[in-house]
Amino acid sequence: MTRYFPLTLLLVFAATFPEVLSGSTPVPVLVTHPEGFLLLLGLYGCGAVLTWEALARWGKGWLAVLPLGFAYGIAEEGLGTKTFTDPHQQFVITGIPGAYGSWGGVEWVTLTGIGLFHTAVSIGLMLLLVALIFPDLKGRSIVSNRGLPLVGIAFAAVVTLMFFTTDTDPIAPLGVPLVFVSTLAIALIFAAWRLPDGFLSSLMRSPRPTARPRTFCLVGFGWLLSLLVVYQLGSHLVPWAGILVLFFLGAAAAVIYFLLTRTGWRENRPQQVAFAGGFAAAFLAWDVLLEVLGDVGVLAFTALLLALVVWLWRNPGGYVPRAPAVHDGSARDERDAQSPAR
Repeated sequence: MTRYFPLTLLLVFAATFPEVLSGSTPVPVLVTHPEGFLLLLGLYGCGAVLTWEALARWGKGWLAVLPLGFAYGIAEEGLGTKTFTDPHQQFVITGIPGAYGSWGGVEWVTLTGIGLFHTAVSIGLMLLLVALIFPDLKGRSIVSNRGLPLVGIAFAAVVTLMFFTTDTDPIAPLGVPLVFVSTLAIALIFAAWRLPDGFLSSLMRSPRPTARPRTFCLVGFGWLLSLLVVYQLGSHLVPWAGILVLFFLGAAAAVIYFLLTRTGWRENRPQQVAFAGGFAAAFLAWDVLLEVLGDVGVLAFTALLLALVVWLWRNPGGYVPRAPAVHDGSARDERDAQSPAR
């Protein structure tokens, strides 16, 4: 159980929290359509596992999550559902008009907004939760060399299935945009692979955190909630899509700068837990609205995420598996002597 527990948690967390908490997949659908949950495991779950393994096997730090997470978002939304390249799909999935934010055949509002969400939540938060639960797994693989190709095949199979089964606009010029997003994803993965060792620590000002956990919580809460709200309402309130793109990129850059300059690389577990707690609080504010609007059950998943953050805060050592009971020889001999078989 100790061997497969981290892998199972990462698969389940990634397959449920991002879709359910954002309102993309209603909770009853997970029960009434189990085949859909299997697809989420193959997409979100395997994508998160592949990212974890890339960090562990390449020896990279948390900074590599940024390009790898965005590459995952491109694989799902750029190639699978084609939300980044098909105006028809953009409107069906997001409700944003296809002409809004489209330039060169690429939907830039969804590319930046949803791409950042996948980077921070679908990949970043899920990996952070598992890393906080199992701190001893830092830099270690959770999948064997035999199992890793199976994870990659499952992920590629789900993306391919989505690509050929998702309804698209027959007049959308998908050729060049698909080549662009595919090239961008490959470039991001290559950038993560070539990231110099120790590059993250070289950017940090201090080895220890220079801000309180409360500040990290507020930063996480404010950034994620603003991303959710602005993405949903921005296209209806802001006439120029470029303003939304600049907002998404600027806000993300500000958060990254804060994390780089304030987190440090030692004794920062309270800050990491607090940052995850800020995300959980943002989802609480968002999911209260979703529950009122009819997304029944979403607050149960929000409560589960909040409970997990509270547990992490109260258990600074993470999950410690219980060692099996060991009996000395004298106790065993005494027990055998009292046995009727003797």
